[in-house]
This record gives sequence, structure tokens and C-alpha cells, in this order.
Amino acid sequence: MPTDTDVDTGTSSCVGNKPQSYAAQISTTAIYQDFAQTSASAALGDKDAQIALGDMYREGKVVQQDYQAAMGWYLRAAEQGDAIGLRRIGYLYDLGLGVAQDRSKAMEWYRKSADLGNAQAHCNI
Repeated sequence: MPTDTDVDTGTSSCVGNKPQSYAAQISTTAIYQDFAQTSASAALGDKDAQIALGDMYREGKVVQQDYQAAMGWYLRAAEQGDAIGLRRIGYLYDLGLGVAQDRSKAMEWYRKSADLGNAQAHCNI
């Protein structure tokens, strides 16, 4: 069973009766459909989708890396009281990704997340 760490090497090996490049094309289509669905859900206020979309922008997966777009989606989730969104904002401030590095602001966001029980935020603190 393939995992998310499997890589298309561009070789001519086959998946079933189809060339591997065909399988990669199907996989790419599925990724873009997932992105479209995640974007729609995020726009409708789904905080898990907002975090997922923020992660895509932060990591540059499926879309071009854009820390400010990531921050926007994390803020939307944070406004709904999402502990992960709060921690992710702290992370961006901590490393200065898309914003001026500000460890004091990072600590504020980490504390808000930790207050909601996020164990990773406790570690960040």
C-alpha cells in the first residue's frame, strides 16, 4: 500500500496496467480536488479546513508557499478558539515567517493555545 512518502521516480514501472506517470496524474488530480474542497470548507468557516489550508500555504504543498496566507487562515481558526490555530500563529511569530520575528508575540499565542490544553504549545513555551 502506498504511503505519503512514496515518490514518483519517473520510471516506466507500472501500477496495474497503467504506466506510473498515469497513476501520478490521477494522484495530482486528487490533490487538487482535495485542495478545492478544503478551500471551500475553510471559506465556510470549518476551522479544521482552515488549519489544513494554512498548513498547505505554510509548507508550500499544492500551492506556492505563502506565510501571510497561512497566517490569515490560522487567524480565522484562532478567532473560533482553535488551539492549533493559536499555536501555529505563535510558530510564525517565533520564526519570523511572513511576519517580523517577535518572540514576545509568539509566547502570547503559545500561552493562549496552552490555556486551551494544547500540549505542543506547552512544549513551545
